[in-house]
Amino acid sequence: MYPISKLPYLLLLSFFFFTTAWAQSDRATLQGTVKTAKGLAAFINISLEQEGRIRMIATADESGKFSLKAPAGSYTIIASGVGYETIRQSIVLVAGEKNEVTLQTTEIDKQLSEVIVSAGRRVETLAETPSSVSVITGKELETQAGISPNVANILSNTVPGLAPSTNQTGNSGQTLRGRNVLVLIDGIPQSTPLRAGGRDIRSIDPSVIERIEVIKGATSIYGNGADGGLINYITKKVRPGNHSGGNTQLAMTGNTRGDSTFGYRFSQQFFGRNGKVDYVVSGMHEKTGVFRDAQGQVISPEYGLGETRIYNAFVKIGYDISSKHRIEGMYNFYGSNQHSNYVLKAGKYGVSPAIGVIGKRVGVDEGTRHNHNANLQYIGRNIIGGTNINASLYYQDFLTIYSNSASFYGSGQSQIPSVKKGLRINLNSPFVLASRIRGDLTYGFDLLNDQTSQSLVDGRTWVPNINMRNLAPYAQLSALLVEGLTLKAGVRAENINIKIADYNTLATGPNGQGSIFVKGGNLAMRPWYSTPDYGIRKTNGLILS
Repeated sequence: MYPISKLPYLLLLSFFFFTTAWAQSDRATLQGTVKTAKGLAAFINISLEQEGRIRMIATADESGKFSLKAPAGSYTIIASGVGYETIRQSIVLVAGEKNEVTLQTTEIDKQLSEVIVSAGRRVETLAETPSSVSVITGKELETQAGISPNVANILSNTVPGLAPSTNQTGNSGQTLRGRNVLVLIDGIPQSTPLRAGGRDIRSIDPSVIERIEVIKGATSIYGNGADGGLINYITKKVRPGNHSGGNTQLAMTGNTRGDSTFGYRFSQQFFGRNGKVDYVVSGMHEKTGVFRDAQGQVISPEYGLGETRIYNAFVKIGYDISSKHRIEGMYNFYGSNQHSNYVLKAGKYGVSPAIGVIGKRVGVDEGTRHNHNANLQYIGRNIIGGTNINASLYYQDFLTIYSNSASFYGSGQSQIPSVKKGLRINLNSPFVLASRIRGDLTYGFDLLNDQTSQSLVDGRTWVPNINMRNLAPYAQLSALLVEGLTLKAGVRAENINIKIADYNTLATGPNGQGSIFVKGGNLAMRPWYSTPDYGIRKTNGLILS
């Protein structure tokens, strides 16, 4: 990262006036829908060609609808997309009149029509993204969850470069190419970079995830904590044309190596659409039995997943105000508490493993007491000059408790509470330069307040409350230089203020012996600049970055 002038602010301001002035010129408006024999075609690229040159571009939304403005005249409209047949149709646009068109295309291969969002904070096909990205589809999630519903296992089995799952409540050590990742649920940060807790990957149940997007390599498009990449859980929603329905799952687990290995899992989900309102409601409860190895020995219960009760409650409600405007609310609760009748019996390297033996565990049950996530989102499509707007207001409340440790005087259990509140404004504006280069500019800002601390369950302070406020404007350009060659580059400005509370260090003896008073203070870092994402991608898969 490097300090520079106020280039991002000038860039955003100048581009805003550019798109506004462009939209106010005398142009004809074209609205249309892209369909297939099976229904609507989402995220199709729409181009207006005149005299062999591309004059205007747009992208159909998830409902297959698009809108754009262009000078009146005769054009050839082109609809293309990965997994769909490219179609061409002549059209005449008349100024001052309502120009409408319906385009019919054909699916070629449904597997190729995947899209991603988090790679550039915009909807784009996987082939267009100049980043190393893995997408775990809903079908893959369903298949993997049938083997293990632990999302950490699913990721390690499907994402190249991600370290194997720890098979514990925490994911410390499960890195991406050796570096820590920033975990998100619908863009809401789950990681606690102010005090790394290692509980962020297991923060939601796979039954409510539509797909998972993983960006590999350092990136700052979502801010603090993504030195190794991003893992973004995209929750389920009702697609246009879907009917009301539901699904029920009941599963049982166990083995013949000893008693108490029986476990079960139950989930119920309802979804549907009624007019302009759509909804998904889901609940899940899972109880695991005692985990034993192949010889029948109880696997070490320390931070284990045996004898654990897991809960997940999810609701998402959307309302289509019009074809261009939508609001959406989401809430998800996740909890995972271990109540074990076993204690650790230490092993000896190369001789005997660490195992669990019957005994009374000291302290309270360990695990994630709660992880509340709430999100209120506004989506605007083709507002000004084809600009799309996404505004998101979010909240996260997280509390996790660790096993009892003798490293503290008198022993003790530590806990990490973390509360995040944020606002994200994201805009995406298309452009055409010299009738040859087409692309779009993604810009906006992130506003985040993150308060994280680590104390012992009995009230003693280990790490004081850290209150971070961060305002980060950003801009990112994506341009198709020639057919099959995409360039992406951007900049992000971090304005960070951190306030650390006064506290007393942990005592090392009786009556507060060894405890030291530490005066807190403020730390300001502004502005700092970084490149959110950059690279060049050719359609043969080559990535230069």
